[in-house]
Amino acid sequence: MAADECTKKCLDCGLVKSTDEFYFEKRDGRYSSRCKPCHNKRSIEGSRRLRERLKITQEYLRRNFRYDESTGELTRTVHTGGAGVPNVAIGTRDAKGHLRANIGGRGEFVHRLIWLYVTGEWPKQQIDHVNGIGDDNRWANLREATPTQNKCNQPVRRDSASGLKGVHQDRITGRWRAYISVDRKRINLGFFATKEEAHAARLRASCMHGDFARES
Repeated sequence: MAADECTKKCLDCGLVKSTDEFYFEKRDGRYSSRCKPCHNKRSIEGSRRLRERLKITQEYLRRNFRYDESTGELTRTVHTGGAGVPNVAIGTRDAKGHLRANIGGRGEFVHRLIWLYVTGEWPKQQIDHVNGIGDDNRWANLREATPTQNKCNQPVRRDSASGLKGVHQDRITGRWRAYISVDRKRINLGFFATKEEAHAARLRASCMHGDFARES
């Protein structure tokens, strides 16, 4: 066997080592991309981060933060180190309008922290904002939802040509097609002469989404 076939460069440390210094991944039939020391170091670091995350409990949050159910603000009450400033509502808006904050060495959605703060448990599913406003974290506006339910409550896409949820114009006939997605399957509701008629059909079918139905 050629010498270069018995060596491999580690993705992390960059050192060229014998393949004996790499774990063999039977499932993929190849050696890992990181040498054993770097692989083990990553595993230890991952475990440390998990332990740090598990330290974020309801008790920890209530000891260091205050939540106002009427405004939705989660406010730091004590200095917890780093950039944490007391008496200031936490959270920075991300691209989708949700608030995120660095707690316990890890970025977390503020609405998930609030769920833990109030209920004492991390949400098992996603958290849906009833009115569709991602930074409105009033308790009455939060509810646990499956990914499918959460998607049902999303507003019409900004790049929608019709401006109406579940309505699309057929390029060939020019007619307007109404549709609705249920359990990740798109259901065709028919073609109509106007987009208003198509939208009316979409509204009639919105009952399929139950409490998570959104008209626009």
